[in-house]
Amino acid sequence: MITRKDTAKIKILYDIQKHFSNKRICFFDIETTGFSRLKNTIYLIGVVYYDNNSLKSIQWFDDDGHSEQEIISEFITFIKDFDVVINYNGNSFDIPFIEAKAEFYELQFSFDDFISYDIYKEVFSYRFFFGLDNLKQKSLELFLKIQRDDEYDGGRLIQIYHDYLKRPTKDYLELLLLHNYDDIYGLVKICDILSYVSIIKGDYTITDYECNENLIINCHLNNRLKVPFSIRKDNIYVSAGNDTLKILIPLEEKCLKYFYANYKDYYYLPDEDMAIHKSVAQFVDKEHRTKAKKDNCYTKKTGIFAKEFSEIFKPAFKEEYNSKEFYFEINDYINTNSNFENNPNNLSELYTYVNDIIKNISRKH
Repeated sequence: MITRKDTAKIKILYDIQKHFSNKRICFFDIETTGFSRLKNTIYLIGVVYYDNNSLKSIQWFDDDGHSEQEIISEFITFIKDFDVVINYNGNSFDIPFIEAKAEFYELQFSFDDFISYDIYKEVFSYRFFFGLDNLKQKSLELFLKIQRDDEYDGGRLIQIYHDYLKRPTKDYLELLLLHNYDDIYGLVKICDILSYVSIIKGDYTITDYECNENLIINCHLNNRLKVPFSIRKDNIYVSAGNDTLKILIPLEEKCLKYFYANYKDYYYLPDEDMAIHKSVAQFVDKEHRTKAKKDNCYTKKTGIFAKEFSEIFKPAFKEEYNSKEFYFEINDYINTNSNFENNPNNLSELYTYVNDIIKNISRKH
């Protein structure tokens, strides 16, 4: 077995230690000769951990093809001092792989004693928000503009490991250790992706808005972003950079319909193209009224509207009964040519509105 230790200075914007206050955290990743816990082996385990203001790493490498039990045992002994193990897709792969090997070697160990924080699981539901084709760790690194020295993937390194066992060379060893090294330190660096996830979870404060041709809502982010980004859905734009978030919603002048819920209590007036309540309809000649249906039980209104994905602001208007898009009349809630300080009464609804836009825009287009 070969053990290698190192120290690195890495700064990230997202405070992952604060995320797990008063708990000791470490990052880990394994390299295996395949996906089968029964047929394949773990040949390398790497861990990164905080030591005061520095990051330190330790790697255990099975250099002879017979030290798997030893490197697993060393790993188990080492991480017992930690509370949280941070990984990437580790809940599905790394953790069950190690537990299966520990059981095979009759080592008393379970990850149930730790908090497992799987970054892959945290970002999976929001993958379309990042505009990524896949959620490989290297893809997140590209999104965050993180450079790595390693040029290989885990699959290609399996053959290199077999070649190393036949002919141990320094070049082979460095390639194998470098890939794992970049993976474990990359785990630290991609924690900055959690700043973007925090936006979707609503971790921001609305500061002000502008209302002219567009409704523009400005927000302050509680977690700074490493890389600015923008995303669009149905002509609604969300952009963010550093510690600011901006949402732009086009304002539209149009005639829309408000549909009454209890259509059986209404009559439809074809001449006026509107519905009125039965209590009023009794004064209308029978030949000028019909029993209302779901799709014609409405009143119409012309005004300046903004789109909403859910019925946050009410009354919510639609173009037709089966339309999936909702609108609210802007003047009912937000004063044009005004700012947030002069109109703070709808803060709760405005925050809910922004949060609903971001959640909808983060889903598959």
